[in-house]
Parts: sequence; structure tokens; C-alpha cells
Amino acid sequence: MTLRTSILLCTCLLLLFTTSFAQQRAPRYFSEKLLQLKIDSLRSNFGMHKTLPEKYELEALIALSYFPELEQSTINFKIKKIRSTMAARPAGLQFLRGKGKRKYNVILNNSNPEVPLDSASFNAKIGIIGHEFAHIVDYENKSTLKLISNAFGYANSKFRAKFEKDTDRRTISHGLFWQCFDFSSFAFHYHKANPRYLEYKRKYYLSPEEIMKLE
Repeated sequence: MTLRTSILLCTCLLLLFTTSFAQQRAPRYFSEKLLQLKIDSLRSNFGMHKTLPEKYELEALIALSYFPELEQSTINFKIKKIRSTMAARPAGLQFLRGKGKRKYNVILNNSNPEVPLDSASFNAKIGIIGHEFAHIVDYENKSTLKLISNAFGYANSKFRAKFEKDTDRRTISHGLFWQCFDFSSFAFHYHKANPRYLEYKRKYYLSPEEIMKLE
């Protein structure tokens, strides 16, 4: 095999690897060990303009590979005390900027969340991170006025339920069906979760049973 042929073959394999995620549903389970070996390629193809947490970098990169429209988006992960396990939002006053020009933060709870991310499986972590990226896809398609309207609407329980369940569906439509299912199963059955938190999840997010109906 000539050097030119070898380079062409490697290029084709890399192209196949970097595009296959976004073109089909994710596998039932991702192999953490196998994908860890490919993390440099994932960083190169999906890590542009992103500040990812070292602890969950691989999971975030895999999730990003299913959201090609976020390739040029600036997304920074932050750690702080919030009420939920994770949240995604425009950074500071970035919501005042136009579509495609905003920067976003994904917030990780560092203060004993009801459902700790560290207790979730590798697959489930990809699912919840994908859910946050699905929020950002939604934000990117909305005007400043619509984002402000959403912020106020979120206080309404019916609006919030539709907003979050639509985000679960968007996560699934991007290929992360099983990953969304696994995080939902984890959150809905986590043995240490407060009953009030579980009721909150049932009210505002798709249950594992509801997700399976989308199969």
C-alpha cells in the first residue's frame, strides 16, 4: 500500500467516524474504554469553542457529536450551586445578542443535588448532557424577545412541563434515545432522591415509560 493510499484510507475512516454519530441513533450503550482511545479525534472535531469539564469531557464530546449545529457555538461548563443537577442558559447578557452570536453556559451542581451525576452510568451522563445541548439548540433558534418570554413562562407549570418534555424529545430526535432513557430511568428510580423531587421529575420530564412509547 502506497503512502498516498494510506493517507486517503485514514482520511476516509476519520470522516466516517466523525459523521456517523450525527447520522443515526446512538448505540444502546457506548463503550467508554473504546471512545477514550479516540478522545483526541473527538476534541478536534467537536471541541471547538468549548470549555468542557475534565471529569465529564468524554461524555460531553460524545453528546456534542450528535448536535452538529452547535459546532461553532461557544459553550462553557461552570460549576456552582443550583437547584437542579444541570442547567443550560445564555451566559450573562448574551441573550441580548442575535442568533448565532451568543455564548452559553452549562451549569453543573456542586452542592449535593438530589440526583448526583457521579452516580449515573456513562450512558446516562451522555443523556443529561445531551438534554442541556438540546436546550441550547432551542435557544439558538429564538430571538431575544422569545428568550425573555421563555424565562418568564418557565414560572408557569404547564409551560415548564411542555418546555422540558419538548427538550427531552429534541434530545431523542438528535439520536440520543437510549441515553435519554437511561438518565430518565436513573433519575426516576434513584433510591436516595427526595419524594418531592421525584414528583417534580414526573411532572416536568418524560418518564422512562413515556420515552419508550417514542421507540
